[in-house]
Amino acid sequence: MASERLSGEGTIPTEERTTSFGLWRFARDYLEAARILANADRRGQFPSQVSYQCACQGLELAFKAYLRASGKTVDDLRALGHSLVKCMHAAMAAGLRSPSAEHVAAIQKIDNYYREHEFRYIVTGSKSYPNLVDLLAAGAGLLVDIASPVAEQFGHPEHVHRMKREASTLASRGALKASQVSPTT
Repeated sequence: MASERLSGEGTIPTEERTTSFGLWRFARDYLEAARILANADRRGQFPSQVSYQCACQGLELAFKAYLRASGKTVDDLRALGHSLVKCMHAAMAAGLRSPSAEHVAAIQKIDNYYREHEFRYIVTGSKSYPNLVDLLAAGAGLLVDIASPVAEQFGHPEHVHRMKREASTLASRGALKASQVSPTT
C-alpha cells in the first residue's frame, strides 16, 4: 500500500508516522539549513536557489505541522500541495494567528516560485524574490507560535520550552550577511 512503509518488524501507517512533532523538527532543520547555506555562500551576491528552496520547504512543513496538530489528516495536507499561501490560509482557518504583514507579503511573493518548483528546476526569465531574511524570520516566528499546540498534540507538553528556545535560537544565530539582499534577476 502506498500509504505504508516498512519499518523494522512491520509497517507503520502514514497517519501514525507523520506526526506534528516530526513535521516541526523537519521544518526547523530546513530553515536552519537555509540560514547556514546563505551565510556560507562566498559569492557575496544573492542567496542561492537552494537557500530559498530550504526556507520555503521549512515554511511549508511548519504550516503543515500546525495543521497536523489541529487534527488534519495526511491526505488533508497532501491536498494543499506545495502552495505556501494555501498552507498559511488553512493554518489560519484552523486557528493560527496571522503572521505579520511583512511576513505575509514575503510568503505571497515567493509562493508561485516554490509551488511551481522553480528552485529545483531551471526556469529562465526575470524573477523578483522577497528578502530571504524575511522568510527565515517568518519561519522562526511560526515555529515559536506552533510549539505549544504541536507539543501538546504529540503528548509531550514538557517540550514546549525547548522547542521555543530552538526556534528563537534559529532566528538569532546570526543574521544573514549584509550582501544577502532581495534578488531581482
